[in-house]
Order: sequence, then structure tokens, then C-alpha cells
Amino acid sequence: NYIFANALPFKTVESDTFQDMWRRGNPAYLKYLPSEKVFRTTILDRHYIRSQELVYKKLGGSMMTLGADGYESNGGRASTIIGFSTPEGKTFFIRSLSKTTEKDTGEHLARILMEEMTRVAVHDKKDIEKTFAGIVMDNCSTNRKAADIIEKKYPRLLCVGCFPHKLSLLAKDFAKYSSFKDTLKQAKFDVYDF
Repeated sequence: NYIFANALPFKTVESDTFQDMWRRGNPAYLKYLPSEKVFRTTILDRHYIRSQELVYKKLGGSMMTLGADGYESNGGRASTIIGFSTPEGKTFFIRSLSKTTEKDTGEHLARILMEEMTRVAVHDKKDIEKTFAGIVMDNCSTNRKAADIIEKKYPRLLCVGCFPHKLSLLAKDFAKYSSFKDTLKQAKFDVYDF
């Protein structure tokens, strides 16, 4: 857990300083210290499964909302981030999926989101429409297509666009008009003058 909880690179376990720490603390353990490859594969897989089980238990099968958002790093790597929120206000990150493996389509996104909802519903021994209240995503065409597909399959789910994202887009559209720019400048002046 130390390696995962502190987001350390897996090669840390093979570094001289890390091994020296174990040598000073408990030299007998060094022969049991896993290699970087074992951490990257076997241990990471086991830890991921165990973490997922803990999240599913904490979710508790209440009427959750699934959230999905696209993300692109400074290096241009695109991902889809998926999380669940409970009515009690608890939010859990579930996974991040690379968009480089398949074309970014509404059909592909719908399949991924339905797989995630199915995992939770199966774990809770309920159907999807008794486990989830709905889905929240940005309003791009890919997400709208995914929402349409999901709503057809699960008509009781509410699939909505992200309201703050809509407000952001609206503000950007307003900012194109000179009268809005002047009003915004005046508002900034009044705030700073205050």
C-alpha cells in the first residue's frame, strides 16, 4: 500500500535507497521484496481488485449517479474519467480509461458506462435502474450520443449534461459581445474598487 498510496513509481522497490531502508528496518524481509515487474503486474492487479471491492461496499447500492468526463493531459493523452456519487454526497473515482485504444464514439462510451453500471449492479444484486438514478456528462456530441443509447436501454435513468459546463459555454458565448465585455470590465472594476 505504501507504494500505491504515495503514488511512487514501481521502480522505487529496486532503488538502492528503498532497499537500504528495508535493510536497516528488517534485513530479513529483503529477500521477500517484490521486483518492479511483480509490483506492476500481480500486486497492482490484486490491489486494484481489492480497492474496487471496497468502493462497491461503500457505495452501498443507493440511487447513485455515474459521472463521466473527458480529459486531455498537457502531453495530449486523452482519457475518460468515470466516478460515482451517492445521495449522501460521497464521490468515488472508479477508473480512467485511455481514449487511444478505440475510436472516441458515442457507442463506445455508452458500452463502457453500461459495463461500469453493470459491475456495481451485479455486486449489489440489483438491476441498473434500481442502483442508479442517472448519468451526468459534458454536453459534447459523443456524450449526447452515449446518453441517447443508454436512455433507450434504461428509460428510467436520467441522463443530463453538466450544468456548470453549460454555464461555462454560455459565458464564453456572451464574452464574444462587446456590450458584455464592457459590463464585465465594469464589474471587475467595481469588485477591485470595493
